[in-house]
Amino acid sequence: MSGGDRGGGAYRDGLRVALELHEERRLRALDRAASLGSEDRGELPAEHRSRLSALAEQLARPAATREDLAAAGPVLAAFEQHLDDALSVAPELREQRVLAAPGRRRRWLAIGGASVAAGAIVGAYVWMGRVAQREADLECARTCEYSGACTAVPVQGRFRCTVTADADCARTWGCANHGACGASEGQCRAVADEMCQRSEECRKHGACAARGGQCVATDDHCRASEGCASEGLCMAAGRECFAASAADCAQSRACAERGACTLRGTACVKVPGLDCGPASAPCREHGACAIFAGRCVKPADLACIGAPPCSRSGLCTARGAICVAERDDECQQSLDCETAGACTARGRRCVADSDADCARTRACLFDHLCVARGGSCVAR
Repeated sequence: MSGGDRGGGAYRDGLRVALELHEERRLRALDRAASLGSEDRGELPAEHRSRLSALAEQLARPAATREDLAAAGPVLAAFEQHLDDALSVAPELREQRVLAAPGRRRRWLAIGGASVAAGAIVGAYVWMGRVAQREADLECARTCEYSGACTAVPVQGRFRCTVTADADCARTWGCANHGACGASEGQCRAVADEMCQRSEECRKHGACAARGGQCVATDDHCRASEGCASEGLCMAAGRECFAASAADCAQSRACAERGACTLRGTACVKVPGLDCGPASAPCREHGACAIFAGRCVKPADLACIGAPPCSRSGLCTARGAICVAERDDECQQSLDCETAGACTARGRRCVADSDADCARTRACLFDHLCVARGGSCVAR
């Protein structure tokens, strides 16, 4: 049997065991729900009776695939939490109702009966608050690993997941890759140079200094970065490192290994054999008669391509006296694509055209703006 066959068998065995364990938990939870009699169930607020019923319906069928298991896990956990609360609180509410009934109330002073009734109402509200807290804790547990928002806090009558401790940020992908390791204003942010200097973005791209909650490049850090040695990206511009001299290109591994020894724009490129002259196809067919960054471009576009709006917002094509976005590939290379999901050229600008564009951005990672709506990334 090959290693692939053995690996596939081990995967199937592991999935089978996971499905069996989930099924045991599911049946046990449904049995516990059945033990909550109709009288006790009737004591619960209508909203939470409906919630229990809805969760039970979602668990009516056994999980049969890995996708079923992933979808049913959070539902089962929420169902178990609701059951725990219902089984502990419903009998208390029933007892308080019985004590406050008319037959018993005659044996109580008026003030005593009112206190019992008030106690029942307070008990119901306490239980409702406890359930809302449990649901918020489950949601925060799902967002904690990637965003650091691990703690549910009440905000204007509702719970919201927020970042409260550096330790929560330290476990996230954003800390390891972008230096966002400090809790600040409810988010994980780069609040100290030391955080940036431990990140992959510093090692590879020279973004080693904390500015405004993000890691940005400096000339010294760019020159010490892996990008300088490998691609000649040795000078800082805004947040990033770029190639600024022929000498940096000449000393790079890209020059030695791929022949990318010529500075064009802000990159080191290999240009032998690249023909953008009057007789060339790019020049004759598309008017791309100039070289920039190792490709043929229209001479009129050079002013746009070399300007900050091109690298920042994909506005790299000249139309009259202005620079506009007309190519998806130029949008995809822009900073706005990386940070805000604006990766598609529409209406002479770069916009967020799909949820996939938003999902890989910093806006999604840090601000939960992960859905494309009207050309921008917004919250769900």
